[in-house]
Amino acid sequence: MRVFHILPGSVSESASLPMLLPDRGYMWIACGRREFELEQGAVQSTLQVMTGMTLVDLHISDLLNNQLLTCVTSN
Repeated sequence: MRVFHILPGSVSESASLPMLLPDRGYMWIACGRREFELEQGAVQSTLQVMTGMTLVDLHISDLLNNQLLTCVTSN
């Protein structure tokens, strides 16, 4: 799992889920489908603590659906 804190002009990366929203910028959580399947409880808990909300069940099922295409980019 890769967690990015994105600010205008800079990006920092962490391998662990944050427990607080940053004062500025935003957070981006990136992971593969299988990793999300295994870690969805932790992701949902983090979202609940940081924002008071979680991902909607319909979005969870979409993220876990192997029939849906995934966009992958590389450098």
